[in-house]
Amino acid sequence: MTARVFVGFGSLLCAAAFAACAAPGGGPGSSSQSYAVRTGGAPATVHLYVSDRGTKAVLRYPMTNGIPAETPDAVVSGFMDPRGIAIGPDQRLYVVDAALKVVAIYSPGPSSTAKPVRTLPIGHQYGIGTVGVDPKGNLYVAYTLNCTTDGFSCGYTDVYSSFDSGSKFIKTLNFGGGPGSTVIRSLAWNRAGTLVEESGGQTVVVYYDPLRDMGNNYPIFCGSVDSWGVTWGSGNEVFETDLGGNAQQPPAVAVIPNYLKGQINNCPSFYTITSATVPLSIPRTITTNGKYIYVTREYDAHLKSGVVFVFDPTKQGPQKPIATIQGPNSGLVAPAGIAIGP
Repeated sequence: MTARVFVGFGSLLCAAAFAACAAPGGGPGSSSQSYAVRTGGAPATVHLYVSDRGTKAVLRYPMTNGIPAETPDAVVSGFMDPRGIAIGPDQRLYVVDAALKVVAIYSPGPSSTAKPVRTLPIGHQYGIGTVGVDPKGNLYVAYTLNCTTDGFSCGYTDVYSSFDSGSKFIKTLNFGGGPGSTVIRSLAWNRAGTLVEESGGQTVVVYYDPLRDMGNNYPIFCGSVDSWGVTWGSGNEVFETDLGGNAQQPPAVAVIPNYLKGQINNCPSFYTITSATVPLSIPRTITTNGKYIYVTREYDAHLKSGVVFVFDPTKQGPQKPIATIQGPNSGLVAPAGIAIGP
């Protein structure tokens, strides 16, 4: 477990029935944020979005009753290294390009011919990849900087106002750090506006009102060996992807039950989910639609693709996935971020 030295705080993000995740294959973190799709009473058109570093694109998969199609119906291109993605309450798609050092913002439901409606430069060099949008539409962009005289690195987010308010810089939030480099891998908010943040290792941290008081937080030490993606369930449970680290706790999805401040300890009970078919090795990003959880894993040589798993989070232990996206026709090579939107 890597020590976390909390030297400063602040940040938000939300997930109505949907939420975020976090991080690219083998690189800095990349969160994924989603909100319930608004349709004004019309039948909802819902898609699963996956940023992919191998195809240098965001792949859009139509969903029926929560089950994604096996092939994308749109490929949003023009990136050099797409990492984290988020879909805000305005239904816009936000994509971090770590090579170009920008956040590209798209109108809701972008097609293969879509172009950004706004491009926001990222003025930093390291730890780029994680992005999120809070319930008010504020944008959070993560990076890493040296923050102590001992040479420790801390994870930061720059916060910008909502798209409609011009995406203006608001403030910088410091999530602390420790020995070595701290990279924010994942950010996710529940419907109450409570943030859960992951920077690797065993600990995820819950922030109750991060924009106002980063010191009002509560760390959870149990659930994983080396967590990567994290998101809230519709019942306030926390879902974590865990890279594992030993035979006793191999790669899995950890489910921590309903978390309420002061009512459970820092090491609550939890259970894990794994795949009984395609191995869930190197699980990275995660999101949910309130019923299922969607988990990416890195490239599988036998399948000749990356994989997206769809799991029932109420079933403990090994399970046959509800569905998978896999194979050469899926377009998946190196999945980075995942989100749900129109």
